[in-house]
Amino acid sequence: MEITLEKVDNYRGMTYAITHLDFYGDMSWRCGYVAIPDDHPLHGVDYTDIDEELEVHGGLTYSRESLTVDTNEPYTWWLGFDTNHWGDNQITQSLKYVEEECKKLIDQIVEEALGEEE
Repeated sequence: MEITLEKVDNYRGMTYAITHLDFYGDMSWRCGYVAIPDDHPLHGVDYTDIDEELEVHGGLTYSRESLTVDTNEPYTWWLGFDTNHWGDNQITQSLKYVEEECKKLIDQIVEEALGEEE
């Protein structure tokens, strides 16, 4: 399997990363990740504890101190999701779609930290 870092960017003061996974040419999909700063309440929280609180494509599927690719980011906690679910297609696996989902996740994370209601 080959994992490629496709994009690292910032939105609302938070870093997000998008990877592309190619499973030996048979299938491929993208994953989106949001870096959680050390001083954020979600830093160190396992995704299974907050999956129902944050809405993102397919639900959260990742929470770790690092990614499988080097982003050169100083953060030590990442939350993420993937697009390898039944029914996913070229639209839900596109770079544009995954980027929008990362931004949607960041919006929720920032609003939670600010104590805002949806």
